Amino acid sequence: MAPKVKPKGPGIPKKDKEPSSSAETDREELDDDTENDTGSSSFSKESTKGLPEYATTAPPNGKKGVPSMVRVPTSRMLVLFRSGEQMNKIFPDWTHKNFIEGKYHPTDMNHPVNLVNRKTPQVAFESDPPLTEMGTKLSELSGRALAEAGIVVTSVYCSPSLHCVQTAHALLKAQLYDLSIRIEPALYDYMGHQKGQDVPMFMTPSELAENRIAVDKNYKPQMSVNSLKKYLQETPEEFFKRQSNAIYALTKQSPNGTILVVTHSFNMHAAGRSLVGRQAHTLAGADLLRVPFNYPYCSAIAFQPSPDGRWKVAPSAVPPLNFHHFSNRFNFHFFSR
Repeated sequence: MAPKVKPKGPGIPKKDKEPSSSAETDREELDDDTENDTGSSSFSKESTKGLPEYATTAPPNGKKGVPSMVRVPTSRMLVLFRSGEQMNKIFPDWTHKNFIEGKYHPTDMNHPVNLVNRKTPQVAFESDPPLTEMGTKLSELSGRALAEAGIVVTSVYCSPSLHCVQTAHALLKAQLYDLSIRIEPALYDYMGHQKGQDVPMFMTPSELAENRIAVDKNYKPQMSVNSLKKYLQETPEEFFKRQSNAIYALTKQSPNGTILVVTHSFNMHAAGRSLVGRQAHTLAGADLLRVPFNYPYCSAIAFQPSPDGRWKVAPSAVPPLNFHHFSNRFNFHFFSR
């Protein structure tokens, strides 16, 4: 279905609807091995020739103080976005300290007030943690910045990790359109450094929908959750190939408009380099440990089509977020070396 227009906000025309596959059973929504290899890429020299770098358009919402006309990037764009701050990184023992007789009790202002409802929550959150309260707030703030910059998202793909799904949900609150999140297991994190661990207990699209998170239950992913098991010992080279294939397939599935991809720091590095045609250098030793620091929480990289049929980084398309001892700016030098 075409995205429904929210009642707020003037002057943005409806986008053409994108095809989606028929509905499956709850678990099949994530566990069916399928390939979405239909259509062709629209990023040829012919399709981008003469395309203006910037166009004048109406703002995406009707907030007070937003000018009636703003200069924004052209409509074709892809934005890679790292998830917000996750609970296990700030509070490593939270699933043991904050569950008393199976009931969640927040003890810090950065703990989420409420958790999503899911089966065996204490065990499930151990492998698939939610956002912190600050993670949610910064994601919402980033979403507002995207909207006020005139970036109108037309399709959104997301790693199955709960903190990524919650980030995508928060980012979309300020958008003009009601969009459904497409859960794509191929966008899950690099697994080569997770020795001895299994694939997390992800929530299904139906379980997320029961928690009022809008997901596309008709979407058929490129890869099933079960098939992630074969990547538990993947090498950096195998990971780069997985991300290159994934991001290319997404651009073919959504050949028009602005694509938002919410994922992890390693994926931003690998998928982003693939988009601009950079060779996949290995991430070994110290470089492997540096990746999350070069792509902070809520960092974003925007790409636009270039005349040669590839993509180029649009450095000023997404507004930065800076406050005391924190910036969400990604390290362009680390990305492009």
